Amino acid sequence: MKRLFKRKNKSGKSNKQSIIVDVLISLGWAFLVGLPLFVVHMVLFDFEHSQHMEESYSFIQSITSSVPHHPISLILWLSAIFIATFAIRRTFKQKLILAQIQAKLTLSQTQALTDGLTGIWNRTGFDKLFEMNIKRGQEQNRNFSIILGDVDGLKDYNDTYGHPAADEALKVVTKIIAEQCRVLDGLARYGGDEFAIFCIDIDQNGAEMLIERLCEGLKKSPVSMSFGAATYPIDGDDRDTLLEKADIRLYAAKSKALSHNEVIEDCECEVCKPKRPL
Repeated sequence: MKRLFKRKNKSGKSNKQSIIVDVLISLGWAFLVGLPLFVVHMVLFDFEHSQHMEESYSFIQSITSSVPHHPISLILWLSAIFIATFAIRRTFKQKLILAQIQAKLTLSQTQALTDGLTGIWNRTGFDKLFEMNIKRGQEQNRNFSIILGDVDGLKDYNDTYGHPAADEALKVVTKIIAEQCRVLDGLARYGGDEFAIFCIDIDQNGAEMLIERLCEGLKKSPVSMSFGAATYPIDGDDRDTLLEKADIRLYAAKSKALSHNEVIEDCECEVCKPKRPL
């Protein structure tokens, strides 16, 4: 409660200081800009009046008499300049504060949907992407495929080489998968050693071809992966059914997979290089 009170107190003081600064700056604008403009206005007014009345006109006299002879007009003029300047500054500051808050919210939302280790979507982000695209697929009658991938033997790799090496291996895997995917594909770290790819406008054959490319690319990785895919609407027309089908095929492939989690002789990744015998 004390900390909250202190924060509110600091925020109140800061707001008061900001208002005082805006008042002083607005007063400065009123006198430094508004006063000369008022004199110019009155000089022009006197000149036009003298021309209309066919009277003699004195520029010096018009300047010296513009302020003393029109005090009420001057006060109204300066007040209008002050109010306009103050309102503009406060409005601009409010918009700036709102923009900063929006930027922070956007950043926090992005961080909440992003995996901290690999920088790709996390499970929450992938689920939101899934919901958005499955609606689009259903409304526009478009095919899409879900590919689930699981790193083979990551626990053994972690036990053998350590947690930092396992994290680095996941980064290598992420980089390889991202290189094989299209820009519009959604790549996510779905769990500790699980990955998911949402492929819009990709049918069953396209998903199988992508899996082949992924397996080929991952030969340069320190760990292998198994994949399973499901395609809308052939394998299902809702999220749970599609994920279940992809998961079944993933573990069918995983049961047949032979892990190659030893150091690869020709691999130049940051994980394998430090472990290669000298």
